Amino acid sequence: MSDLESSFSYNRNICRRINKGPCTFPILRDNAEEIIAEERSGYDRRILSLSAHLDLFNNLHDEETFKSLANCPVKNFDERTILLEKGKVNNNLYFVLSGSMTVHLDSPDSDFDFRVNSGECVGEMSVIDKSPISAHVVAEKGCRILVITEDYFWNKIMSKPMAVRNLLKIQTERARKSNIAIVNQMKREVHLQLIERDLAVASNIQTSMLPHNFALFSEPGNWEFYGRMLPARDIGGDLFDIFELEPGRLFFLLGDVSGKGVPAALFMVRTMTLFRSIATADQRPAEILEKVNKELKKNNKSMMFVTIFCGIFDTKTGLIQFSNAGHNSPLIRYKNGHCAELELPQGLIAGIIEDATFINAEHQLEKGDTLLVFTDGVTEAMNEKEELFSDKRLFNWFEKENMQSGKMLLDRLYKAVKDFSGSAPQADDITVLTLKRESTP
Repeated sequence: MSDLESSFSYNRNICRRINKGPCTFPILRDNAEEIIAEERSGYDRRILSLSAHLDLFNNLHDEETFKSLANCPVKNFDERTILLEKGKVNNNLYFVLSGSMTVHLDSPDSDFDFRVNSGECVGEMSVIDKSPISAHVVAEKGCRILVITEDYFWNKIMSKPMAVRNLLKIQTERARKSNIAIVNQMKREVHLQLIERDLAVASNIQTSMLPHNFALFSEPGNWEFYGRMLPARDIGGDLFDIFELEPGRLFFLLGDVSGKGVPAALFMVRTMTLFRSIATADQRPAEILEKVNKELKKNNKSMMFVTIFCGIFDTKTGLIQFSNAGHNSPLIRYKNGHCAELELPQGLIAGIIEDATFINAEHQLEKGDTLLVFTDGVTEAMNEKEELFSDKRLFNWFEKENMQSGKMLLDRLYKAVKDFSGSAPQADDITVLTLKRESTP
């Protein structure tokens, strides 16, 4: 008799036994805590077809082995259920009857993984060598598992030469899958390292574009500029700048680009470059802002925008001419300690409407007064309770603060925001620019 005829005869004999009457078949309850009996006609047809369905039993023609499988529990799993946990002890083999499982070589939610499909098993290595599990195994939605104990594995399965051969084949295929996953993970890690390196370089370039030597824009005893940007990521979308238009007249600006990360940083660089190339001494802030806005709108297919407060400071008189493109109001702290918001002219955000117009305004900064310009990363900083630092808290802090210098003022403000936020992550760039007109000593 040929192997094919023998197999057919064997399966036919099993099928005859199906009609001999009901027998119990144990499965797990939904809570997976205890096994109950379920009436089945003969052997469960799914169990009887294991030779064709489960890799380990392929070509294994042993009626007693399949009879005893009826005593092994079957379990249904919800989506994303962790079946095996890395580092834990395991005493069972788990065969996928339907659905699939995912083997995560790193964390349970990482993409450093490979799939275990219907007919395949997991857990055999930890049963063989008694070592802790080397990966996380997560059952996907609709996954149905046949559970085989360690005793059954050694006494009923490993005593069969064909099963041992099948197991070696399974292990070889599993090793190939694991190797492919490891290689892919290594490629991703190398790629991420390259990205991190590029971001570090980009961060250095971005930082170098911001003013650093504030002594160039200050005169001890008369006035002082100081600014700082703390990005939420490696690179940020906030900006500030100070440069001389002509002797005695300094142009300054602070802005907040929409979004975060690389796109915002590129738009930030473009904005700073435009201001430096367009701003001249014969123009007022609103004219400069209109020209910058027109250039930002060109080829702006991503529809990014930036809020901007910009002005021209007369170092001799203390007069500030300024304009606004949708930015929040700066604060003024007067010599007597009172604090107020700077009244801003209305102005649309820059980069969206090409022909947008802006309005000029003026404010006389008296000796002893301080201007505080900031982005909403300050007022919208959040703590663990999801409370905002808020405009009111900043206003009260600024009114009470007895600062000695712009640097000291910024040091204390950033510390106040950090103390308020606690362990909550920084969600937005935090940028502040101060202009203090000092009293003559």
